[in-house]
Amino acid sequence: LSRLAHNDVYILSVIMTSGGCGGNATERYEESREALKILGCNKIINLDFNDTKLYLQLKEMIDSLERILATEIPSDVEIMRVYTMHNADRHQDHVAVYQASMVACRHIPQIL
Repeated sequence: LSRLAHNDVYILSVIMTSGGCGGNATERYEESREALKILGCNKIINLDFNDTKLYLQLKEMIDSLERILATEIPSDVEIMRVYTMHNADRHQDHVAVYQASMVACRHIPQIL
């Protein structure tokens, strides 16, 4: 991401949960924001889906991602690539994010 940011690529990051089940939600929120800023993200969107239960919220995640793609990207930015979780990840939330991303981003040329 840092290399892309240095090449003036617009980077928007979406965080789906607070991560509170894995520790202090406030600290994780701040750590994530600081790390993404260091990497050069232009915009960070924090959603508040239920941690460890994303598989129960697929439709809502898809709707949120589609809304973000439609309303949160500057009009002069062409979305050519999306990075998401891997479908073979062992964490159920990561697999659910992969599934929602594949549907919501189906019109984007490259999903990694």
